[in-house]
Amino acid sequence: DAIAPVFRWKRAIVRRSYYVPFPNSLWHIDGHHKLIRWKIVTHGGVDGKTRVV
Repeated sequence: DAIAPVFRWKRAIVRRSYYVPFPNSLWHIDGHHKLIRWKIVTHGGVDGKTRVV
C-alpha cells in the first residue's frame, strides 16, 4: 500500500531543534499522578543537552 506511509508521516510529531550551550543548563521535568489514589506520585527530569535522566 503506497498511501499508508504518507498518512503515518503526516501524523508524526515535528520536533524543534534548540541550542543548549553546556550540560545541566536546561532540564525537562515532568510528573506522573496516575497512581495518586494510592499516594504514589513520580517525578522525573532529563538533561536537555546530554539527555541523561
